[in-house]
Amino acid sequence: MTDKKERYAALSRKIDLEFLGYEADMLGRSPKFLFAKAGEIAAMCFVYNRLTEYMLDGKFSGETENLLRCEEPLQTVCKLWEKEVLQLCTKAFEQALPSLNKMIEEG
Repeated sequence: MTDKKERYAALSRKIDLEFLGYEADMLGRSPKFLFAKAGEIAAMCFVYNRLTEYMLDGKFSGETENLLRCEEPLQTVCKLWEKEVLQLCTKAFEQALPSLNKMIEEG
């Protein structure tokens, strides 16, 4: 594939199919399972929507080819994104605890 639109279309189909499979799997699960997976489900939905937006807005450059090579591009990006978010949230949480102590001490 050499045309940018063709690559985007192929990636869009691949991501859509992966998301539909994920969604179908989740729809067959128990409420208890879904509750336990709420964070993962939110991450998958977020990443799916962002990837779709990026393709519609033409924001990808060399990533398209790499994502097309992935067996599960949505899952791949989701795992990377979750790792980045966890690092940012952990740092923010660690900064929040001293703020909480200070707030309690000041009354």
